[in-house]
Amino acid sequence: MVKQHTAAVFYKTVSKYPTTKTLHKLFASNVKTISATAPARTHGRADVVSPELCDDILKYLGPRLHDYEGCDIVDINPGACIWTQKIHDALKPRSHILLEPEKKYYEPFVKPLLDKDATYQHSALLPTHSSQYWSTYEKLFETLLPLQKARAGDEVALRKPNRTLLLTGNLHRMYKILGYTKSNLVTSICTLFGHMTHGSQTNDLIHRNGIVKMLLWVPEATKQHLLPGIIHARTTVSASADLVVDINQVAGMERKLADPNQRQTLDEKARPYSFDSLSAHRVGQRMQRAGMHMPQDRHQSRFGHPIDWKDDLESLISDLQINTTSPPGLDTSRQLEEAILSLEKDSHVFASDERRLIEHKREAVANVHEHLFKKKLYDPVPVPAKNRFADFVKLSKRQVEAEAALHIISPSLSAEEMETLTTRLLATAGRIRDGIHSKNTLEFKLWADRFRGLFDEQRCLLLEDSTLAYDRRAYETLTTQAEEFWPNIPLTLLEIDPMERNFASDITTKEQGSAAVRKVVQALFQRRAMSVWEALDLMAANAGEDMYEAVPELRDPRYGGRLDPEDMRVTALTRPLLEKLVVAYLEWPFRPRDLEALKLDLGDALADSGNGVVDENEEDEDRDEGEGEGEAEDEKGAGLDEKS
Repeated sequence: MVKQHTAAVFYKTVSKYPTTKTLHKLFASNVKTISATAPARTHGRADVVSPELCDDILKYLGPRLHDYEGCDIVDINPGACIWTQKIHDALKPRSHILLEPEKKYYEPFVKPLLDKDATYQHSALLPTHSSQYWSTYEKLFETLLPLQKARAGDEVALRKPNRTLLLTGNLHRMYKILGYTKSNLVTSICTLFGHMTHGSQTNDLIHRNGIVKMLLWVPEATKQHLLPGIIHARTTVSASADLVVDINQVAGMERKLADPNQRQTLDEKARPYSFDSLSAHRVGQRMQRAGMHMPQDRHQSRFGHPIDWKDDLESLISDLQINTTSPPGLDTSRQLEEAILSLEKDSHVFASDERRLIEHKREAVANVHEHLFKKKLYDPVPVPAKNRFADFVKLSKRQVEAEAALHIISPSLSAEEMETLTTRLLATAGRIRDGIHSKNTLEFKLWADRFRGLFDEQRCLLLEDSTLAYDRRAYETLTTQAEEFWPNIPLTLLEIDPMERNFASDITTKEQGSAAVRKVVQALFQRRAMSVWEALDLMAANAGEDMYEAVPELRDPRYGGRLDPEDMRVTALTRPLLEKLVVAYLEWPFRPRDLEALKLDLGDALADSGNGVVDENEEDEDRDEGEGEGEAEDEKGAGLDEKS
């Protein structure tokens, strides 16, 4: 998006979208100064103004929305109502509730719909106001949704999708809150998003009578917190949501990557183009099976990178593949022993290399590694010590496949054989890990950590069930244009499907299970640069040892684990491993309770907003926010509700 520097440019109307002129008259005088670097944080609203965008989205999602024809729709902050009209025409709901508290939208946009169709109903209840939205949804079911059947007490039914109800709308709405001089919109949206997703676990908010699909417009600025594209950018918000919902990005601006040598925000950080090509290939296969087809003019260009692996995809997969399901040539204990013997020899050579980083940088690329760099498999990520990096990646790949093979053939091994092979593999893992950090200089360690992070990205992508929700996406994202929104603050549309799984058990309620999800994920991701074992020990004394004993999959590469706990970083935790950790924590007899858990509870709001995990390189975007923007006409609630 082109940075906007003046209100005049920021509020520019577009002739082909007449709605922009009406919106300009209503709101253009509210704010005189717009932050060029963070417009979403300095303006309290943005609206979809392109009917064509809405048509493309609904046609694209057609197969996934078929079951919602004739349902009830709850539409939060419909604003200019372009999206509202289009989804109404597509699904023909039996009722369509418009929760629009801003009076300026009523006459030009809301009232014409009420006059046109009796299925529309309007309410001025506040759907996203930080201090009032909890009570809004209680009143909604009591007064505006008489056809929604209560399922109180029927826990089985409450865990099933309620396809008679759909939540949609726009979360980009900022309200003044008495007692707060500033309101960070991104933080507020992340908090609200966390409540709405975890509400599906406890049957709160919109999920009172069963779990409900949500189609929500959010500012592009929040995407890095909700649906990150690299594992390093995972936050408490995204990781905890990953345990309770499936998220897909339906539409959004084309992602522009910054120069990898310059400072970047989390959303601008590049991972190798080859990783994205492989991810896109997998998504294409899913779309083909689902019968989904993308409009030609809405294709993403893969960040504009110049490399195309379409004609050489098999070679790309072969070069990157880390096979943990059936490691090649490691079917028997004899083959595994031979592989470990080779690893021991090569890892010793690797760890014994005492040359300085400057010598590694000057070294010409060895013939055995040349194809990795000729094919640009790791572009655009800078790799200053190419041979050192290639040796590390190849050794790490062999190590992970050997660890996976050990778990696969373990039933045929005696306890003594298992212990011996495990000890040898732990030794090779240590040499590979210590070898990449061989020279005790700051720059060497910096690049060593980046190499480890890059290998983790590769390993997490290539799992059968990829670590990132972004890589598990069911379909590709439709490209939007900045002019399709007014003002010029692009939004992204997220499709959120709650999972039927919950964490209630014989010894816990669903509320306790949901709280455990947040506590465990928060405790881990506040220390995301650490190993899982270290982070668990800081959560509670001896938690690392006990959790590893309760969840042996943490050592199994088939599930995303690593044999040596020092190789298993928090950011690389997969959804299955996180889920097992939560269950183990709930069943752990020594888990903190009451005052012992207070240190975790105090950070809930911070962790839910994603504030505790902002990248150290991200530029300061804390700017003065427009006074009066997004202020609802009705400002009754003075303080923050306890639930918020």
